[in-house]
Amino acid sequence: MKKILAVSLIFFSVALSIFALTSSSSKSALKGSKPSWASSSNYVKAADATTKLGFRVYLGWTNQSGAEALARSVSNPRSSSYRHYLTPAQFRQQFAPTANQVAQVQSWLTSQGFSLVYTPANNHYVSAKGTVAQAKAAFGTSFGMYKVKGLTLRSPAADVSIPSSLAGVVNAVVGLDQSYEFIHPNHVVDGKAPPSAGFRNSPPLSAFWAELLTGILVPPYTPPPAPPGYAFPTGFTDVPLPSVPWSVKGHTPTQVKGAYSISG
Repeated sequence: MKKILAVSLIFFSVALSIFALTSSSSKSALKGSKPSWASSSNYVKAADATTKLGFRVYLGWTNQSGAEALARSVSNPRSSSYRHYLTPAQFRQQFAPTANQVAQVQSWLTSQGFSLVYTPANNHYVSAKGTVAQAKAAFGTSFGMYKVKGLTLRSPAADVSIPSSLAGVVNAVVGLDQSYEFIHPNHVVDGKAPPSAGFRNSPPLSAFWAELLTGILVPPYTPPPAPPGYAFPTGFTDVPLPSVPWSVKGHTPTQVKGAYSISG
């Protein structure tokens, strides 16, 4: 009996080892998912495991090369398809990831403890949120803080991995690192800057909609008399109909901020 039990335990241990090997080898790395600036030379410290993050898991189009060919043809004046664009519904029908593929991604994300946030109608991505600790466990890499361009930013320490079963579905995971901190507008205009020298806001202007009206007379149109009990706006000796309002003067940035209690 003891011999049988020993053999059984050995068999069970071997089975667990095989399962562990299978589990570890069932991951596929997304090449290039670790940004180049996240290197050992500018590593500062490990990222806080409790930090919350949001990210998107992008699904590839069902016919990527076909979608690219279509984009080129509708943009080429020499093509018979020039400007023959697809409607959003037609594009989704031909190229969008399937509902089943989206469900696979969503199921895996929720199994890792992430909360689902949004999936657009074209099924191109699934956005989710969670913590650094959850991302570390799900994507098979640690997260660190790196000093770059005067900023200390979070990034995976290696390329992230996904289940091999999703390798043919997922083509990118965006948002785990903080590369978005490098995105800035090329030109910023001060909200309090005056208009250019050539700008003229032509009067008369209304302080509110339809405060001041002007009439449009289209010959041989003859305006009817004012209805009983109605007085046309002051200043009109002959009010043609229909009438249209002058442009509203608008508000300064300071006035808009005050109206909506915006500071800064």
